[in-house]
Amino acid sequence: MISGIFVAFNMLSAGTRFAIIGGVLVSLVVGYGAWRHSIYREGYTAGYQRAISDVGRNNQQAVGNAKRIREQVTRCESQGLAWDQTTGGCR
Repeated sequence: MISGIFVAFNMLSAGTRFAIIGGVLVSLVVGYGAWRHSIYREGYTAGYQRAISDVGRNNQQAVGNAKRIREQVTRCESQGLAWDQTTGGCR
């Protein structure tokens, strides 16, 4: 069977053989490129989602820190004192 394919292939003209080989190579390259791109996109999407999650977690920590400091400033001002930004305390 395979030898019959090679015999038939050798009976073709040189231009036709070149076109067939070129077509097979182009198909392999395009197929590999599509597969590689799908793998890249999967990794990229996972990395993107992880980054968004990290940013969200960091934002929540920043919001919590800001609220905590704001409570300290409010408490300081309610006592009639001034908040010193350089030292981070009441005076």
